[in-house]
Amino acid sequence: MIKIYYADISSIQDFESFTKEFSCARLNYVYSISDNLRKKQSVMVWWLLLKVLKEEYELLSQFDFCLNETGKWYEKNNLVNISLSHSKNIVLVGVTDNLPISVDVEQVGDKLLSISKLYNTEENVKTSDLLELAKFWTKRECVIKDNRVNLFTGLTVFDKCNNQYYLNIGIENHSNSLIEILKVNID
Repeated sequence: MIKIYYADISSIQDFESFTKEFSCARLNYVYSISDNLRKKQSVMVWWLLLKVLKEEYELLSQFDFCLNETGKWYEKNNLVNISLSHSKNIVLVGVTDNLPISVDVEQVGDKLLSISKLYNTEENVKTSDLLELAKFWTKRECVIKDNRVNLFTGLTVFDKCNNQYYLNIGIENHSNSLIEILKVNID
């Protein structure tokens, strides 16, 4: 089973109150981030991961997280496969027991037009349709995070401010696992 969890963090003001269960190493990482929005996203995606693992696995203390060479977090003891992403007000966590997984989320907006210009000739992105650009970009990010993923599915969600986001989930082609997508309400 593949489980995808996402949460809208737009109404969270005091995000530091969500760091109570963070390790010292994770706290140091979070507080090294100077941009306040990025810091909030990092706190909230990690909080969502810990919440999910605590509720689903009940063995939180046995997990040991590290970064790989592409910047993707992984669980060193191979107890679970995880993937994390965030964009503006949405944080996203993917969890599987035994399959490679990669998730990415991107706000559908004008920022994606610069992506179109960068990849216009390289990968035939010849569109100004922002949703199509979001699909392209999130799929590309999924592959960068884990090049074993080659089957993609996605969906559009909205935050409380009515901003549109595209969530992409990448898994291995031979997987016939079900994907369960759950919205987690924080407030």
